[in-house]
Amino acid sequence: MSADPSFDENRLERVRRYKNGPQLVGKLLELFLEEGPARIAAARAGEQARDFQAVVRAAHSLAPSAGNLGAVRLQQVADQIQYLKDPDWDRIGGLLRELEDAFLTVKPRLEAEKKRGEG
Repeated sequence: MSADPSFDENRLERVRRYKNGPQLVGKLLELFLEEGPARIAAARAGEQARDFQAVVRAAHSLAPSAGNLGAVRLQQVADQIQYLKDPDWDRIGGLLRELEDAFLTVKPRLEAEKKRGEG
């Protein structure tokens, strides 16, 4: 595991070992970096509309791909959101801030991994 607690390089390496893994990782990183902000925005829109299911759906759509790409903190926060039982809007607001921060923290690392695969 890398020194960065928000990122687990071993998870990404596991995907790279699949058949066509390097190309797969590149495509997954590209999609995640493009779609991640939109999913976070969808969660925020759900929060503003007080649409609990929209928030949960957006978090659910982020968690598996974040985990597969090694963005462990992002996955952990998305999991916390998707497994909420009730719409505690104060808690959701705090978790969404954590989700945004986790994405911004890991984004440069994921971008670097994408460039590494392109080189």
